[in-house]
Amino acid sequence: MRTSSFVVGILWCGAAWISGGCQTAQGPDLPVQEPGGTLTISKEGQARAEALAYYSEGLIREFNDEFDAAFSNYQEAVRRDPDNEELALRMAMGLLQQKRNQEAIDTIETLTKRKPDSKKALLWLALIYRATGQQEKVEQLYTQFIRRFPKDSTGYVELAALYSSQGQDQKAIDLLEKAARNVSEPLDVLRALGSIYLQRSITQGRPDEERKNRQAAIRIFERLTHDYPDDIAVLYQLGDLYILDQQLEKAIECFEKIETRYPNNLQVKQKLALSFVASGNKEKAIEQLEQIAAKRPDNPRVFFYLGELYEETGDKDKAAMNYQFAAKAGSNEPAPYLKLALLKLESNPDDAIAVLKEGLAQMPDNPRLTEMLAYVYLSQKQYAEAEEHFALALKFFNSKDSAPVSPSLYFNYAIAAQMAGHSNETASLLAKSMETHPGILEAYIQYILRQMDERQQETAIQVLNSIAGQMPTNANIFIHQGTLYSGLKKYAQAIEAFEKAEPLLLQDDASGKDVDLQAFFYFWFGAASEREGHFDKAVACFEKSIELDPKNPEAYNYLAYMWAEKGIRLDQALDYIQKALAITPDSGAFLDTLGWIYYMQGQYEKALIEIKKALQQLPDDSTISEHLGDVYLKMDREGDAVEAWKKAFVHDPENEKAAEKLKTRGIDLEPLRKEAIQQQQEKKKDSSADELPPPQISELPFPLQEVDEIPGLDTPATGQPQ
Repeated sequence: MRTSSFVVGILWCGAAWISGGCQTAQGPDLPVQEPGGTLTISKEGQARAEALAYYSEGLIREFNDEFDAAFSNYQEAVRRDPDNEELALRMAMGLLQQKRNQEAIDTIETLTKRKPDSKKALLWLALIYRATGQQEKVEQLYTQFIRRFPKDSTGYVELAALYSSQGQDQKAIDLLEKAARNVSEPLDVLRALGSIYLQRSITQGRPDEERKNRQAAIRIFERLTHDYPDDIAVLYQLGDLYILDQQLEKAIECFEKIETRYPNNLQVKQKLALSFVASGNKEKAIEQLEQIAAKRPDNPRVFFYLGELYEETGDKDKAAMNYQFAAKAGSNEPAPYLKLALLKLESNPDDAIAVLKEGLAQMPDNPRLTEMLAYVYLSQKQYAEAEEHFALALKFFNSKDSAPVSPSLYFNYAIAAQMAGHSNETASLLAKSMETHPGILEAYIQYILRQMDERQQETAIQVLNSIAGQMPTNANIFIHQGTLYSGLKKYAQAIEAFEKAEPLLLQDDASGKDVDLQAFFYFWFGAASEREGHFDKAVACFEKSIELDPKNPEAYNYLAYMWAEKGIRLDQALDYIQKALAITPDSGAFLDTLGWIYYMQGQYEKALIEIKKALQQLPDDSTISEHLGDVYLKMDREGDAVEAWKKAFVHDPENEKAAEKLKTRGIDLEPLRKEAIQQQQEKKKDSSADELPPPQISELPFPLQEVDEIPGLDTPATGQPQ
């Protein structure tokens, strides 16, 4: 059952149907109870109280996705209080969900007759007719709305949208121009009118007509910015129009005004340059911006936009030059330094560090420059310096109430601390970040596993121990600890960690279990149990994993191979491995299991076919090569068997079974051991040649996106009733 706080809120608010939010229900006056007397309530008041009860119950049912029960309650509520708009609308919505369109229409039409002055009823009736494709009715209703409420812009805007959708743009324009003279608040009307002109300016196909419509749109939005100077969305749209009309200086003025309100918003800083690129005329945009820069050499934004454009065109030298100009012309603007550092990092990390230090000389407590410098140090494996600057960045962010701290800062700060040898600091940072971002623990474990460094994995286990001391009921901590122990082949410790996790996991999932997590958990619990020799426990865990996730091929394969190794339940093992291969047909490991089951059944020809397929997928796998030798031996091909076992030993000199089979046949292992060492050295040389360079800064989760959200940009006004 979900939390009941929502329900309590509904009951407390009472008249949730009253437009404008939760208010006290406006019911009939009730007589005050005299001492010793009896309080009575009128029939009207009783009906409204019953309606409220049914309505509240309907909301509860709807919240719990019990839509049929919710609809029944709304019906009862409307029957007791037929003049209530909100109840009628709720019931109409329920009818629409059940595809009972005509009944929904009848419900709202009844409401419009009872309440002819209800704007909301008329708008919803038009909306339902539109949804059912009855366009003539829609037009009639919006016309009726305009006649009844000539000062309200909603009817005009909706009817104009209808005309425009039918290709009657001129009719829509005439209506909106009339509305602009009549309505009390013309913002939405003018915005709709400007949008139609804007659309016509890019779809007419004739340059003269397109320019004429664009100029009309510009005039309208210029009027809007004059009448509504605080509407950022209008200013943004005007800036876009100026870009389309190649009035770049005016566009810059628009975005400068927005930037004054939202100084940390890189989206605004980049808007001009990115719009130029989208228009497909980068060269013309660069030419005009260069002219503006010559006239306004003290304007850092022009140089910043030029840098963006040159970067888009691939001219990184000129991009860097303009970012440098922007940095020198600007006053306490980190963006040019950040962009310049990113460019420099590609060729010379030391230059990137120098750029960021130059920016910090101008803005010594800027958190973004400090954080960026920490990322650069981290990418270059200068862990002590990275840790120091992450700490400073966090300090600066916390001192600026408006600057949010990204979870990536805590994560990378924790990594830097661990790599610098300060695992206690790592545990503290991860625990703090997990309070608001639980997924950060998974990211940390994935990072540690990618390092392929046993020392760091050991350290990570200690970090998890420390976090567990602060969060002893968090099952994920022990699950990750168990997987790390398994990776280190410390299976007894892995089992101990999994045993701690299991009751916590089941407790956490009591109300709605996380199937994927439980299936993952039981797979790794089973694998550790098998490696430690607890066969029955391993079988139980794998079967539980399969029960939770029937499409997990790894669990099918592991269990099938366990049975095949012991020569038991081979028919079920065959069924399981076939299910695994149906999901992942090209898996070398799964094909080897299938071949090994055939081997244990005595079907050596089939075994040979499947194991050879497996070796095509995994040619360096020691176990598969050993299995191939075993099959050859059963087929009286001892020479082939010996060659296969030799390959198995060279691939893995620790393969004791292959070594024993070779020794019993008088094979000297020393030459094979030398060959194995030589192959390992060659592989190491090849892997070092292919070793990935330190991660690029773009691969690190450093947030270069905007800090401030700009209201209104993604919420165009519509006439839909609220």
